Amino acid sequence: MKKPDDLRLTVGLCADCVHSAKITSDRGSIFYRCELSLTDSRFVKYPRLPVLSCPGYLQIPDLGYET
Repeated sequence: MKKPDDLRLTVGLCADCVHSAKITSDRGSIFYRCELSLTDSRFVKYPRLPVLSCPGYLQIPDLGYET
């Protein structure tokens, strides 16, 4: 499993966006699906990574404890 900082470099904003869903294929490939694409055509279903800028980005809130 990659560290959060490593994910942010390779995945970009999708790494910690509430609208992002991590999808793992049967072959082990990992994709990040934008859930906003279901209701808003401005968003691509599977954006090219790393995503460096996004008008829909909303960071997952910090719950204040380690996982």
